[in-house]
Amino acid sequence: MKVEKLITASDKDLERRVLSSIACDGKMPIDVRAEYFTGKEREFYELLATQWNDFGEIDTSMVYSKDPKAYQAIVDHATHYGKNAMDELRNFHLWRIIGHTFHEINDSDPVKAINCLLERLGTACLSKSGKQYNHGKAIQELLAVIDRGCTKKEGEVQGYSTGLSTLDDATGGIERGKVYTIGALKKTGKSRFMVYLAAELAKQGAGVYLNSLEMKDLELNALLLSNFSGVNSASIGRKLSHGQLELVSESLDKIHGLNWSINRDYYVSDVRSRILFERQKRNIDVVFVDFIQRMRSDEFRGDRVRTVESIAIGLADIAKELDVAVIELCQLSGTAERLDPEVVPDMSHLKESQGIPENADCIITMHNPLRKAEVDRHNYVPPVFSFRVDQRYDISGSIIKAEGDMRVCRFYESERSQENDFVAGLD
Repeated sequence: MKVEKLITASDKDLERRVLSSIACDGKMPIDVRAEYFTGKEREFYELLATQWNDFGEIDTSMVYSKDPKAYQAIVDHATHYGKNAMDELRNFHLWRIIGHTFHEINDSDPVKAINCLLERLGTACLSKSGKQYNHGKAIQELLAVIDRGCTKKEGEVQGYSTGLSTLDDATGGIERGKVYTIGALKKTGKSRFMVYLAAELAKQGAGVYLNSLEMKDLELNALLLSNFSGVNSASIGRKLSHGQLELVSESLDKIHGLNWSINRDYYVSDVRSRILFERQKRNIDVVFVDFIQRMRSDEFRGDRVRTVESIAIGLADIAKELDVAVIELCQLSGTAERLDPEVVPDMSHLKESQGIPENADCIITMHNPLRKAEVDRHNYVPPVFSFRVDQRYDISGSIIKAEGDMRVCRFYESERSQENDFVAGLD
């Protein structure tokens, strides 16, 4: 192939197959670039990319209204799409890079020519890289972290406060860009702890998005109302006293003004799209998933361990790429049921896949030794919960205690919280 032809090399059928898959799936792959397309196909790609960046989804009807002929030409290739089309298109892009390089280099200096070619190829081959490293910027960010640490007041945390100082000390607060896994046995109260945490973060101005796969939005909002008003959640929907009605009325006004939304998305890709879409209207800082084992994946069907692992990896990617805190709830395995009531389960008891703790920055296991005890509703005593906290990059772990009033989804510092049992610690 001559150099002149190599520079303009393209395969319109291949470009249209890739564009067809994007239009039909309604999703934009992260490894596709405008440089891979030429002529009319590039204009069509840029139209799809604009929709994806602006709305978090691709509306094919809008694409059709812009250019019906181009749209039909793309869709006609839908049946010819294969998984290797993207790799083939990337190879065509590499050929064009080679052609441009040979056209520009000076043959009198072969060393310079080879270095130029290697540099061009290196840049082209990085097309699937998620993020380029900027050393100067990274050092500035590190200095900013050190500066914030030196100027922090006593009790102040790096991220959002959980409302429990002992838990803040162990976790550093809830920070954007990190994944927090909360594991517990059934009927322990992890969903109510999630509502408590979500309320605390929303009060601090965080944009909260709850992806609830277990409880309905009505039930979650009733628990939130209970947290704000102090009225027993079991009483909401029943006849309330005049005083309770006043508390509920005042709390409803506060709840209405919260940056808070509830959805039910089963796939990681849908969660990502939902966040991008919602961000057009409001900020989203924290994403709750209740609970991770109820999510689904198109990959590894029939292999539950690998499925859950792929879901955990996807949620971790969302936290890093979209700069949100992800708090995922997780059930513990049956082996935790057979532990002594005073023994707090750890990350090894997470159900179905160890891919969950492997992709989390902080793992919190929640334990109530009186979980199976009968509750006297007339003489209710808040149970004392034990929280085992393990950080990914810290070999130290700790067990803290807090009282939880399940009736109103509130948690308080326990008198025994000062008696933390440190599993391992470093000065």
